[in-house]
Amino acid sequence: MREMLAALTIPFGVLVIVAPWVNGDPSMTGRLGGSVAGAALILAVGLVIWEHARAWSLWLLAVTGAAAAVFGAAAVPGSAAVRVAAILAGLAAAGFAAAALALPAPARIRAVNKGGSPLAEIKSLKVRNGMIAAPSVLLGSMPETVYVPPAELWKMLGAVGPDVIWALPGMLLRGRKAYLAEAGKEQATQALHTPRTA
Repeated sequence: MREMLAALTIPFGVLVIVAPWVNGDPSMTGRLGGSVAGAALILAVGLVIWEHARAWSLWLLAVTGAAAAVFGAAAVPGSAAVRVAAILAGLAAAGFAAAALALPAPARIRAVNKGGSPLAEIKSLKVRNGMIAAPSVLLGSMPETVYVPPAELWKMLGAVGPDVIWALPGMLLRGRKAYLAEAGKEQATQALHTPRTA
């Protein structure tokens, strides 16, 4: 999901590159600057995807977006097209990067019973042989890959009722709060067990 959000920057990067040419901007600053700014945004997105959306790569995308917006604001007066395109693209890149940073990093998903005992631990979600594949550990000890065919995925839409739709935003907010609290506890535990050097 983080990679997908970052990839939404690509059309804006292309817009910065083509804007001075489509608008008939004769200035070299507009054409060269637009090409550099747009290419920098696209390369930053490529790095995010290559690095599987690690936090530092998303921060780099945000900084690149901010730089593109500053370039747009400071461009020469004759480059109105690239100015507007660079500002829009820069703000979009920074916004998408910030949204991606707010999402959790890929982690295992646990399904539990009412008492909290684990029933399944899903390691990841992938596509294999045209189906959703979920490598999992069932009941804490049985490795298995669960497959969801397209027909069952389509049926799943009918199983989502209005109560689920209405409750989902609140559940996601509570889940984010719990996730951050759990991550903070793990970091504190690791810090306690990390040997200190003189």
